[in-house]
Amino acid sequence: MKLGLIAAAAALIAICGCGDPAATDGKIVSISYALKVNGRQVDTASGDRPFVFTMGDKSTIPGMEEALKNKHKGDKIHILIPPEKAYGAHNGAYVKEVPLSALKGLQVKAGDNIAARTADGKALPAKIIALGKTAATVDFNHPLAGQTLEFDLTVLDVRNSRR
Repeated sequence: MKLGLIAAAAALIAICGCGDPAATDGKIVSISYALKVNGRQVDTASGDRPFVFTMGDKSTIPGMEEALKNKHKGDKIHILIPPEKAYGAHNGAYVKEVPLSALKGLQVKAGDNIAARTADGKALPAKIIALGKTAATVDFNHPLAGQTLEFDLTVLDVRNSRR
């Protein structure tokens, strides 16, 4: 008798979708993760400060969304995401010579990461590659462009966009 009730409850959950929701387009997903590049940890998100995003809105990298598709709260995943499904290949066209006058007021040296501003005022991450007498060589690629990303993550929550 108990087995029949369990089967009936499972069938009802499957029909009405009342169980733990799966990570699908439109769902809000919260995850914790450790991100490594070349074996070195470069970023984390934890349970008290999770990474939260909406599936399908392109607010995270494609490889992350693909790996999380149809996952549920509590799922743990280890994934390697190649550059083409992350931040793309490093593009030499994004390495530019910038007049030092454009950096006035900044105390920078080669290797420094800065936040440049686009013409419309948006922040754009950049890295000072070299400093000359009149210009700096600045790399405007995403810092993780060209890198394979290794994630260990846990799905903390999956919910509808309205709660």
